[in-house]
Amino acid sequence: MTRKKKTAIVFLILLGVALLPLLFLKVWGAYRLGQVNAQQTAQGTLISQELQERKKTPPEGKNLFEQPLWLNYLKEITGGGNYMVADSLSASNALSRWCAEQSRKRAYYQSFQPQAEPELEPQVGYLRPGYLGSTQRELLPTFETLQKGLKRVYDKAVPSDLRPMVEKYQAREDLSDEEKVLGVFREYFQSEKPAVEEEIKKSLAESSFFGISEEIYTKLGVSEEEYFHSPLNPSASLKTLAFHYGQTARLHAYSGQREKTLEELKTLLDLASLKGFNSTPLEGMYRCALRILSANTVHAIILEDVLNEEDLLSIQTRFSQINVMEDLLKTLEGWESICEIIFRYNLGLISEESFWPRFIVKLAHFSGYIDLNKAAILDLLRGARAAIDTEGQTLDYAAWKKAVDLPKSIFNILARPMIPGDGKASNAFLRAQSYRDAVILGCALERYRMKEGSFPEKLEALIPEYLPQMPPGTLSQGSLSYTRTEKGYELILNKLPELPKEDNMETIWRR
Repeated sequence: MTRKKKTAIVFLILLGVALLPLLFLKVWGAYRLGQVNAQQTAQGTLISQELQERKKTPPEGKNLFEQPLWLNYLKEITGGGNYMVADSLSASNALSRWCAEQSRKRAYYQSFQPQAEPELEPQVGYLRPGYLGSTQRELLPTFETLQKGLKRVYDKAVPSDLRPMVEKYQAREDLSDEEKVLGVFREYFQSEKPAVEEEIKKSLAESSFFGISEEIYTKLGVSEEEYFHSPLNPSASLKTLAFHYGQTARLHAYSGQREKTLEELKTLLDLASLKGFNSTPLEGMYRCALRILSANTVHAIILEDVLNEEDLLSIQTRFSQINVMEDLLKTLEGWESICEIIFRYNLGLISEESFWPRFIVKLAHFSGYIDLNKAAILDLLRGARAAIDTEGQTLDYAAWKKAVDLPKSIFNILARPMIPGDGKASNAFLRAQSYRDAVILGCALERYRMKEGSFPEKLEALIPEYLPQMPPGTLSQGSLSYTRTEKGYELILNKLPELPKEDNMETIWRR
């Protein structure tokens, strides 16, 4: 045997030894992905096929983002790449300008508010009264402060568009200082573009969900691949809307203006009632935050005693229609669909780089490493979905934790960053469910007091006249305590009382 033949044989043997693990990995990856793709529903349909059909089938009703005002807003941030346009001075779209105006006004408003001591709200840490995470009454500035302006690190005078309102109320000798301050800020927060405000309210009232559908891709002239390389982020505008209507509803309640309070509160609840479609866990947690903000706003308004029994029943009914566990399930379904696209597009983006990145990506695909990671995250998401009971509105937390506990393995490096909310996404949804339950019970308790003259000794007294049944999931998961006090009551809900302090799920409603 010649030397060349020996060298060739040795080379082929070494090549075979090197390729053998890659071939084994490829077979293993194909097998695991095949197992996941073969998973079926109880009816025998492939889960992957069912999810694709659901992706094409949005919830009933209108998509907020297909309303003209919002579609034009999405076109602006798609073209300019300015994903925080709600706070941008260069905003040109009507909705963007409205959000920029209200963000500026809110910043001025907050700068005029006195600072509170941390111990004023010990149950949730340092939350200044008036902040929408708190239910305490505003710490309003004095009218003298508005007249003189502020002194911080540098002099800060009353804004020019606020000054005429201050001068107007200065002449009102029939009003107290607090009434003057409330009057000034109620007018200050009125939009300079009332037509845009009306369109915002109308679009929210007419819509039942929001999400980026394939139809929206087409209307925006953006491909699915482009969207996932640079995803749209309209969350800033949704947050601005929630803060604005939560704030104005409270200001009207402080003034005893029931109809105006209900008008602003309705828009906030229209926003909080929106469902998600093809959403990410981050968007799902935004919806949870909107619902918690809405619940705190309702709580703060109830403390002002401006609502009647019919108003409370309407609010109670609206919150009863929110199924937070169904929203969590839909969020996971949307995230599974998005994860598949990320594997298809975002990893392909690397292939446009120089030789070595391209080589590594091609090797990962050839070896089955991509398939292994894809199988891992899809299997995780389906295990997490199986832990959710949408009918009973509960979550099997042990099953959830087991599903999302993806081992720290070299074979899961790409899958681990895709775990929804680092495995704690469920906490945000459970907390939102607790706040929803607190609103339902709080409204029923207020209606009981209005008719019976005092709060009941036990929650069971609410059923069935004031509450058809306890909110689904309230008694079957976590703890619920109700204590009637000398002046009112204390309601404490905790979906996961076993969690450590840093993950505390306790929700407190005091009256």
